[in-house]
Amino acid sequence: MKLSGTFSCLLLKKVTAGLVQLSLSAGVILVMPVPTQAEISYWSPQRKETPKSKKKGLLGTEKPKQNPDDPDPAYSAFLHGEFLTALEEAEKAAKKGQPEAFTLIAYILEKGLGVARNDKTAFEWYAKGAAKGDVNAVFAKAVMLAKGRGTKKNMREAAVLFDKAARKGHAAAQYNLALIYINGLVVDENISEAVSWLKKSAKQRNFQAQYDLGALYTLGRGVKKDSKKAEYWIGKAAKGGLINAELEYAVMLFNRFRKEKAHIRKTIGQLRSISRLLKLKKMSAKERWQAIKKIAGPKRMKAISRLPLEKRKVALKYLKDTPGAMLAAIPSATVKMTKKQRQEAISRQLLILQKIRKKEDAVFPRAFEFLYSAAQKGNPIAQNRLARLYAYGHTPSQKAAQGAGGHRAEIRQNFIIASKWHLLAKSRGVSDAKLDLVFSGLTPKEQKKVYREVDDWENLTILN
Repeated sequence: MKLSGTFSCLLLKKVTAGLVQLSLSAGVILVMPVPTQAEISYWSPQRKETPKSKKKGLLGTEKPKQNPDDPDPAYSAFLHGEFLTALEEAEKAAKKGQPEAFTLIAYILEKGLGVARNDKTAFEWYAKGAAKGDVNAVFAKAVMLAKGRGTKKNMREAAVLFDKAARKGHAAAQYNLALIYINGLVVDENISEAVSWLKKSAKQRNFQAQYDLGALYTLGRGVKKDSKKAEYWIGKAAKGGLINAELEYAVMLFNRFRKEKAHIRKTIGQLRSISRLLKLKKMSAKERWQAIKKIAGPKRMKAISRLPLEKRKVALKYLKDTPGAMLAAIPSATVKMTKKQRQEAISRQLLILQKIRKKEDAVFPRAFEFLYSAAQKGNPIAQNRLARLYAYGHTPSQKAAQGAGGHRAEIRQNFIIASKWHLLAKSRGVSDAKLDLVFSGLTPKEQKKVYREVDDWENLTILN
């Protein structure tokens, strides 16, 4: 089905500075959001984004008509950085009608490789390659139309070309077509259609498509909410090196057993509190209130006494009602247990908790690897989370095997390393009051060491 719909400036509200932007994942499981900025993808000869076929072309979708044992001279020269030779050879091949040659000429002109950059001429060559049927030329022409480079901006025509290249199996075109449907650009918004194209692109290892598909599964937008599928696709993107995906996947791994652990701890807490709650229930109102104040402690009671009258009344009422509410929340079968039965139930829950911790230990090195990678690449939220890990330390119940990248499952508390990552995150806009206290607690000599390490990291990043 061809793209259709009435063109309107209102439909282009998410096109900023020529880039189609998309925000699918907004910190699904993080304290601070991790926005996804998805823009129109590019094709380059190095990426070889061509549909799978029995006959693999060197640049396009068809094998050049030459001796298959000989390398393509234009492409070979291009790979060796001999751009003028590549241009000369491509022009010869273009005269013979090879579609891929037109695309290579256009790419060299568009990027200004060995020649003056010329978007207008590059667009003309892409148009010729597209007319000859080269899918990469079709895609590149669509990108230039969408961005208004070398030609007048025309999102409608770009969308049609993305659709054409997508149907020929071009992964980046499939992804861009999905963006068009998600953002309602020149067509009505259609999340189901977008998901269909995202899946096709994701299966061809388009990492941004994998990440955005995972985000849709997390949010339950256009698909049924599915945390396992979300983790699967975001994990794929993380393994591909996408920074935001690395961060979110790391957090997913860290939090994989969080709900299960919370439920077990709640159960243990209920089992341990039954005896005290039943005793409170049997007391008179006056005796019960005295016991509650003792449990709350003098500091909490003093803090409540300083509150304004209305807030103080609410706080005191909450304290009085808490034991009854807690008892009501405990299943009746649990309440009827004998003391021995409750002890046995607590032992069973603790055993389950121990097994979960062992699973966490096994997952930790992998989670740490992705978090560390995202932090090294400059993601401030990853840097903040890494700082917290070092500030509080992580001692597993059972030491896991050596993690990827040489990182152990055990993270020893280190305030200097924690402060280094905290300052890097803070310089990028992610502040943390608790980590500020950690840094301020260092001696002047230790603080100087932290500043040196921050400078070393920044200098190394600039060099890379």
